[in-house]
Formats: sequence, C-alpha cells, structure tokens
Amino acid sequence: MFHSAFLEVGAFTLTMAQLLEDVELVLSNKTTVKASEALKGKIVALYFSAHWCAPCKMFTPKLKEFYDALKAAGKNFEVVFVSFDRNAKDLEKYYNELHGDWPYVEFGDEAIETLSMGFNVSDIPALHIIDAGGRQLVDNARPLVTASGAEGAVALFEEWAKLL
Repeated sequence: MFHSAFLEVGAFTLTMAQLLEDVELVLSNKTTVKASEALKGKIVALYFSAHWCAPCKMFTPKLKEFYDALKAAGKNFEVVFVSFDRNAKDLEKYYNELHGDWPYVEFGDEAIETLSMGFNVSDIPALHIIDAGGRQLVDNARPLVTASGAEGAVALFEEWAKLL
C-alpha cells in the first residue's frame, strides 16, 4: 500500500522527512521557503518532469487543473516540481508557461538527485504522493490524476487522506 521512502548513504539511512527538512523551495513569486514549513500538514505531490519531455507537457496542464480544483475546495494539498530540465532557463520557461502556482526545487539543487533516487524515478513524468513527513502514500499517481480530472479531484484527495 505505502512505504517510507529512504536513501541509504554509507552506514546510515536518511528518511525522506530528513531529506526534505532543509530543502529550499522556490515559490511562484521567486522567494524561497523551507520545504518543512511549506509542506507542513499537507498531502504533497512530488512532480518529476521536464520541458523537453512531450508526455510531461501533455500531463502538466491536467495536473494544474487537478491542483486548482483542490485549492478551490480548500484542501491541504501541494505540488512540488522536481525538474529534470538541463538548465535553469528551460526550467523557468516551462514553469511559467504550463505549471500551477506551486513551488519547485531550484535548478542544480542536490535534492533533485536525492529525491529522484529516493523515489526510484526512472522515467518522467512521475508523480509520487507523500505525506508531509515524506512517507509515500501513492507510488504512481499520474494515471489516477489523469482519470479523475478536475471533476474527481476532491474524491481522489479524500482517498489519499484515508492513507494518512
């Protein structure tokens, strides 16, 4: 059903909660905030994507509609964009053109590789649903979001909330 994502480093294990604790997220107004503050008490969708990926460009508007529906309904939900773009300019262009009003991990931040490894991301787009502590609730949520659309966003969110 769910598992706690972790990364083994040497003789110790880091949980996603520990990894997310100090990650700086960039907000749509270009200010930054610690992930631990921005994601507190929320169900979080980690969205691994890139501008050069055609399936990503097709899915991103669907995710934005889903996100907007949950925000309009007052749900404690956040998307965090984890970019696989090759440079900061491409990340920002893609973010500004297609993404929602959600935060992203800054280009070049080592957290991108760490999160990718921790959640075993092998292809994109990838959407992982986690709780605020980094525990994975849903491994591959992209088909669920696509099928539910904005109309079914609240019902799907409520299903995820039952996993907390």
